[in-house]
Amino acid sequence: MDLETVDDHFHDLEKVDNVPLNRSTLHLLAKNSKLNAEELQLGYQKSSLYPSPKEWLNIAYRFFLSAGLLLLLSGIIFFFAYNWGSLHKFAKLGLVQAGMLGIAIALLVFKPSDFVLKLGLTAISVLVGIAFAVFGQIYQTGADAYDFFFGWTLFVTAWVAIAGFPFLWFFYLLLINLTVSLYLIQVQMHIDEAILYLVLAFINTVALSIWEYIIKGDRTDWVHSLLTKIIGAVIITTLTIAMVWMIFDYRRNMGLSFLTVLFYFAVIIGGSFYYIKQSKDIGFTAMIAISVLIVGNSWIINLFGDIFDGGLFLLLSFGNIGATIFLVMTLVRINKEWNLEAKQDLNNSTNLENDGE
Repeated sequence: MDLETVDDHFHDLEKVDNVPLNRSTLHLLAKNSKLNAEELQLGYQKSSLYPSPKEWLNIAYRFFLSAGLLLLLSGIIFFFAYNWGSLHKFAKLGLVQAGMLGIAIALLVFKPSDFVLKLGLTAISVLVGIAFAVFGQIYQTGADAYDFFFGWTLFVTAWVAIAGFPFLWFFYLLLINLTVSLYLIQVQMHIDEAILYLVLAFINTVALSIWEYIIKGDRTDWVHSLLTKIIGAVIITTLTIAMVWMIFDYRRNMGLSFLTVLFYFAVIIGGSFYYIKQSKDIGFTAMIAISVLIVGNSWIINLFGDIFDGGLFLLLSFGNIGATIFLVMTLVRINKEWNLEAKQDLNNSTNLENDGE
C-alpha cells in the first residue's frame, strides 16, 4: 500500500481501520499527504499512539509504585543510619530479614502482576545488600568493600535471573562494575589505572554484546534503548580515558599499550559497523565520533606539544571548531539519509502487504 492509497483511505472514514498504522506511517503522511488536522488526529487515535485514559492510569500506577518503592528503600537505609546506636543487634538483623521474608511471602501468596513481581524482586535484591552492610557493621568483620559488593552481587544473581527486569539487570551490572573496580583497587593495589579502565570497558562490552546479539533486546522500547545507550556511553568513556592515559603515561608498558590500542580500535570499528551500518543509531555514532576526536587531540598534543609549545593549543582550537562543524554536518546528513531509507522501507513493506492481499 503506497502513500497515495493510504492517503485516499484516510479521506474515507470507513476505510481507516484497513490502513496499517504506525508512527512512521503517520509521520510520512503528515509530511507528504493532504490530510487535514482532524483526519491526522483520527489516525493517531486509531493507531493507539495517543495513550488512552486506561493507559495513562497504568503509566501513573507504575510510576508511583516505583517511586514509592524507591522512597521506602531509602527510608529503610536512613532508619538504620539514624537509629543505629539505639537498636539491638538482633533487632537490626531481624528487621532486614523480616522485610525480605515479608516481601517474598507476599509475592508467593498474593501472586501479583508481572510488574509488581519484578519490583518485589528488586526490593529483595536491595535488601540483600542492606543485610550484608548491617551484618558487617555489627560484627566488624574487617572485610573490604570489595567483599561486600562481591557477596551482594553473588547472592542477588538468582533474583536478577528470575525477574528479567531491565532496571534490575542494569543494577546488577553496576554491582559487577563496583566489585571489579574495588577488587583491582583494594586487592590488586598499585595497579595501573589504564588496566582498571580497560577491564571495565571489557566487562561492559561483553554485557552489551550479550544484550545485542544473544538476548536481542527490543530497541523500540525506550527503557531498553536508554539503558543500552548508558552502557554504550560507559564503554566509550572508559576506553577513551584508557587511551588518553596510555598516550600521556611516560611509564607505559608496551604490551599494555598494544592491548589498549587493539581493544579501542576493535570496539570503535565494530561499534561503527553495527550501530552505523545495521542499527543506524545516531546516538552511538555521535559518541564514537567524539571519542575519536578526543583521542586524536591527545595524540597530537603528545607528539607535537614540545615542538609548537603553546601555539599548538591555538591551532587545535581552530582545528576542533572545524572538526566539530564537519561532524555535526555529517551526522545531520547521515540522519537524513537514514530517515529517507526508513521511508523507502516503509513504502516497500506496505507495497508487499498490498500485493499479498
